Amino acid sequence: ELLGLVSEYLGRCHKYELPVASRDGIHIIRYAERLVSKLGISPAEAITQAAQQIVGDEYSQYLDPTYEPDVAPDISFQDAEFFL
Repeated sequence: ELLGLVSEYLGRCHKYELPVASRDGIHIIRYAERLVSKLGISPAEAITQAAQQIVGDEYSQYLDPTYEPDVAPDISFQDAEFFL
């Protein structure tokens, strides 16, 4: 279930050209697994919490399949250099 949720999330991030990498997805899954086992929370709740911690609130909102951004994210030249 965790893999399916994160796979869909990464697909949406790719669709909107967000700077969220496959490696972020791996970290989200690993952290969410720990949250489920230690805290006993649901997988969906664990994924949300893990994504907020790893990629931040700005990108974790894309976990919601109904979320549509108003405009494309504005990435500055300095940010673009960082991701290259």
